[in-house]
Amino acid sequence: MKLYSSITYFFLIWIIAMLVIFYFGFANFPHSFQFKNDFLKSFANWDGGHYLGIAQFGYSEKYQYAFFPLYPLLINLINRLTNDYLVSALLLSIGCAFLMFNLLFKLISLDFDKKIAQKVIIIILFFPTSFYLVTVYSESLFLLLTVACFFSIKKNNLFLATIFTSLASGTMLV
Repeated sequence: MKLYSSITYFFLIWIIAMLVIFYFGFANFPHSFQFKNDFLKSFANWDGGHYLGIAQFGYSEKYQYAFFPLYPLLINLINRLTNDYLVSALLLSIGCAFLMFNLLFKLISLDFDKKIAQKVIIIILFFPTSFYLVTVYSESLFLLLTVACFFSIKKNNLFLATIFTSLASGTMLV
């Protein structure tokens, strides 16, 4: 897949902005005692902890069955390289988000001008809830698989679209 320099540039600015904002919030606002002194673990709050637990120990609690298996499975696979579940999850989320933005740019560029495609990417990057794409949540993986499905349909590759759709159904109920 071709990576676009303008999208990479926007993505890097967005990642740096997210890290600065997250760090400012972490350092200056009250937070739970669970992650008192660990900035990196703050990216795995709420459902992120469940995904990490499933990746490490499998479905060991009844309430964990609400979380679909593809994201924890990929965390576990990446962990074999990094030997750190949290870093693996963050790399997975950030990597999927990066690939999704490049593929979305390519998809939009098939029908519209590249300027319009850039504007769409910028709007999504700076949307207030876009920070979920860099946390330990399955949203970036789901969006990557969904955009890949639509791109495959646009390229008339229905077999590949079916594969991406099947994988996306392993990330969340939607």
